[in-house]
Amino acid sequence: MNIYAQSPVVEFRTSEASVDERDGTYAIEVSVVNPNANPTSVEVYVTQNTATPGTDYNFSSPQTVTFPANSNKTQSVLVTILNNTTTDATRTVEFRLRNTTNDPDIGLDSALLLTIIDDDLAVTQSRISRSTMLIIVQPPSTRESEFREWFTASTFVLPVCNSL
Repeated sequence: MNIYAQSPVVEFRTSEASVDERDGTYAIEVSVVNPNANPTSVEVYVTQNTATPGTDYNFSSPQTVTFPANSNKTQSVLVTILNNTTTDATRTVEFRLRNTTNDPDIGLDSALLLTIIDDDLAVTQSRISRSTMLIIVQPPSTRESEFREWFTASTFVLPVCNSL
């Protein structure tokens, strides 16, 4: 009877995630399947992005994740999300896995696309007359249902003071 040991497999716990700019950090989780009697490690690194390092996020790339021998406990590395005051579109950062030890296979979820959702407001339209001023602002979320709810609650008509 031949018994073949399966190689360890490392991969991200998910291939896509999103984080609000105000959340502060995001934990990138890496998992291992079929651990064996040796420690297994893999590097997490940034490959491409529309987010700007140092402005939208901080991540020292690469970072090494190490799984102890015989352990399938998920490991994580942190990305710091920077809450700037710049109104910008949704930004993304892609992370990948490389440079393994203990000869594991890299699984199907070998890339993680992290979306950073802006939380800053921008005036997108204004209308001024002699008696009122209407200001419409961009919502802090790009989800349509949240936009409708937020927009309904956030449209204000303000009286204009004519005597300064």
